[in-house]
Amino acid sequence: MTYKPLSTVTGWCHVCAMERRREKIAAEVQDLKEELEREQAAERGRQALYSRRGRAKAKLKALRAQDKRA
Repeated sequence: MTYKPLSTVTGWCHVCAMERRREKIAAEVQDLKEELEREQAAERGRQALYSRRGRAKAKLKALRAQDKRA
């Protein structure tokens, strides 16, 4: 392995800087995955509410129609 000077910006060698950058990107990806999961869960919850409301309205409509016939 040849000698490579330390970075004047980070004070780290090239390999260490690349490893640190990879770790930082991996953490960012994990954060994005968690955020995506939260957003998807919220969306599923919202859709479930609309579905329950729609089923309740349809059932109420059917009951009212049945009452009119009786």
